[in-house]
Amino acid sequence: MRGPVLAVGAVLLQLPARVAGAAPDAPRGSLRLLGVWSKSLSEQQSRWTVWEGELFAIREALHFFKDIVQGAHIVVGTDHLNN
Repeated sequence: MRGPVLAVGAVLLQLPARVAGAAPDAPRGSLRLLGVWSKSLSEQQSRWTVWEGELFAIREALHFFKDIVQGAHIVVGTDHLNN
């Protein structure tokens, strides 16, 4: 059983550029941290389902980072496991 979720957060990471001539599956190196975002939830928001909280965090983080990610190819990931 999980308790109430009081806040949500996100990080914006960048993959290093591919080395010219390297194989497509060659390791790229370390991720680069571009930004961090978090938000406290209201009492009503803290009662949302896990899915609702995850989607809210994605939407709000993309809005927060819009100047960086707009027009870019992005991959969204979460730490939520569907068990």
